[in-house]
Amino acid sequence: VAKFERTNAQLGKYFSPSIRKEIERLDVDINKRPNKTQMIGIIFTDIIGFTKISEKLEPAEVLELLSEYQKKMTDAIFKNQGTVDKFIGDAIMAGFGIPLAHGGGEDRGVRAGINMIKRLWDWNSLRESDGKPPVEMGLGLNTDKVVSGNIGSSKRMDYTMIGDGVNLAARLESACKSYSARILISDFTYQRLK
Repeated sequence: VAKFERTNAQLGKYFSPSIRKEIERLDVDINKRPNKTQMIGIIFTDIIGFTKISEKLEPAEVLELLSEYQKKMTDAIFKNQGTVDKFIGDAIMAGFGIPLAHGGGEDRGVRAGINMIKRLWDWNSLRESDGKPPVEMGLGLNTDKVVSGNIGSSKRMDYTMIGDGVNLAARLESACKSYSARILISDFTYQRLK
């Protein structure tokens, strides 16, 4: 029971409850080295102007803002059966279709992206009523084959996904600023949407 609780708590940091149940049901070992490619939806988000925002805040306030933002975004990812790959400062990397392939990762990724923007707008309404500046975000979404799993050494492991498609999702997110866009998706993702 103790082992189950520890495993469940660890899995809960990365995977939505429905994915977690499926991992447990199928007895998937996520600690194995990556060995197969999967077609998944990949999201990158980034807070626009985060450096300017954080310069006006105390370090504890920056941590509070990031924690609140990440919770709201993670909830939207989990709601759409996504996996949080990692937080990179104010950026979030997530996948839809890992560690278990479900198909339709691009559709779930787009739904998550729209839900993330809606949650951000609702949060900004509360922030503005408290006299705080709004938080804006860009989001890039791509669909491609990636390899996913734990990488690293025996002392430090990281569950992640790797492939050219991940880099394209990050570039799409960066391009949001140039196009004054909230969400940019690749043409390949667009063609696969149902």
